[in-house]
Amino acid sequence: MPARRRAVTNNGTSGPYPERAGSAESGGDRLSQHSESQAASNRRETPSGAELTAAVERAHARALEYHDNLGREADLALKALKARKPSSLEEAILRFREHQRRDPHPNIPAGLLPSSSACTYIADTGMLYPFSFSREDLQLASLDLPLLGRAVLWDEELKERTVEIADGTAFELPPNSIAFVTLEPYLQLPDYIAIRFNLRVRNVYRGLLLGTGPLVDAGYQGRLAFPLHNLTNNPYRFYGGQRIVSVEFTKLNTTRNQNTDGGSVLESSTSGGLEAPFVVPFREPKHPIPDHRRDDPIAANFRKAGVSHVESSLPSLGLKVEEQSRRVDENLRSQNARITAATRWFTVGGAIALIGALVTLIGIAWQAQSEMRGVATHERELIERLTAAQQKVITDSLTKLEQRIVRTEDAICAAAGAADTSRNLPVELTKLCR
Repeated sequence: MPARRRAVTNNGTSGPYPERAGSAESGGDRLSQHSESQAASNRRETPSGAELTAAVERAHARALEYHDNLGREADLALKALKARKPSSLEEAILRFREHQRRDPHPNIPAGLLPSSSACTYIADTGMLYPFSFSREDLQLASLDLPLLGRAVLWDEELKERTVEIADGTAFELPPNSIAFVTLEPYLQLPDYIAIRFNLRVRNVYRGLLLGTGPLVDAGYQGRLAFPLHNLTNNPYRFYGGQRIVSVEFTKLNTTRNQNTDGGSVLESSTSGGLEAPFVVPFREPKHPIPDHRRDDPIAANFRKAGVSHVESSLPSLGLKVEEQSRRVDENLRSQNARITAATRWFTVGGAIALIGALVTLIGIAWQAQSEMRGVATHERELIERLTAAQQKVITDSLTKLEQRIVRTEDAICAAAGAADTSRNLPVELTKLCR
């Protein structure tokens, strides 16, 4: 047993413990020494910049190794799911009918599904056909779906143009236009799973906008079509089979009755009580097997909406602003020419005779200028009702228009000052020229 450190007490005797209540001076000295020792220890334990960099690099290497291990495990799991997926659309429909209201995986909790659980449901319920089960199409909480099938858009003369986008073929979305496009898979959502979808982020940064509410309700059967807006002045080219949207799957928190085989079934209550569970079924398709030539989601949605065509408002707005700008330019040139002619012929000898005429001319110019101000104000109010992307298209033209208005007002004020007619001018123009 190690010997205890002996210390000297206040009365000079030695003992097995350090002094407890010694003088204030000795206690302060020990506290100071302890603080200095601790600070020195902290300085020794603080890593340098090079040590921190090396530690970050080691952590990054471990993360890469872990990522590779997870990827290999995911590839094996996806290979197993791919082996048991439906081999045809007919088989997918049969699986969906079996599991339309019967959850084969009741132990998977309700909420946003990770992509692994979504793939499990796709393989076992046939709710998405076809699907690649490729790791390139998956993120942690979403799946990517490709563009394939019919696309509809209208040219400047409102002539409909229908394109059948096959695998690998190109489709060009013109500048400032809207096209209705179709996704490849056929969806059969069970009554306990809903989805949301939106454009992949890279397409958003191109200036594209998916113009639809992203929720697809549980029970939906059919292909997805949606309007795709190009809000830029650049054409964009897509290809059949290109992944264009990301989809997330949500499992509903519904009341279920357990089966003897471990599954669970959604059942409608017949008691009529408000507290009892009930199911609102989604409408069933007219035909048991879909046909993309007959079951066109774009045409079906147009019939429901009661419209024959949809066009972007940006080209017409741009033409309208250009026409207004042209008219203002003509008015400006006319008024500037009249003011320049009046001031050129103005002399000291003819000042009295020309003052009246110049006041009338300036009044006419001011009236025209007020009308141009009204045009600019109207266009500003129109722009405020547009989206930010649409505003960018026409803001430059309107800015140039307002700059011309300001230059004309300066010319009117200069002419009024040269004629010394400020007392005979309208009140608004007098205030402007002060």
